[in-house]
Amino acid sequence: MSQHKSNPLMIIVSSPSGAGKTSVCKKILEDDKNLRISISDTTRQPRDNEVEGKDYNFISINEFKQNIKNDLYIEYAKVFNNYYGSQRKNILNYFNEGKDVLFDIDWQGAQQLKNSNLSYILSIFIIP
Repeated sequence: MSQHKSNPLMIIVSSPSGAGKTSVCKKILEDDKNLRISISDTTRQPRDNEVEGKDYNFISINEFKQNIKNDLYIEYAKVFNNYYGSQRKNILNYFNEGKDVLFDIDWQGAQQLKNSNLSYILSIFIIP
C-alpha cells in the first residue's frame, strides 16, 4: 500500500553543462527509493548511450513548440539551440503517487521552478 504524502518535495539539481549534475542525480536516486527522476523532453539528438524514455523523451522542435503553446511544461529552456522541458502531467502523477521528484536541469529551468507558485522546493546548484 502506498503512503500518500501531502507535501511532495521537488529537488532541483542544476549546473552549467558538464559540471556533473547527472552523476550526482544518479547517486541520489540510488539512495532514496521514494524519489523519481523527471525525464525531460528534448529536441536534441540522442547520444549513443542514451535510451528513449529513460534518459530523455526525444521529440521534434515542432512538437516541443506545440507543447509550449499548450502549456504542457512545468519548466523549459533552450540550451545550445536545443529545447529541454519537464511535462507538468508527469510531475503531478509522481506527486499523486506520493513520490518526491528530482530534476536534473539547466539553470534556466531551475529558475522557472523557483519562481513558480510551487511549494517545497530544494535547489542545489553545482559549480564546476
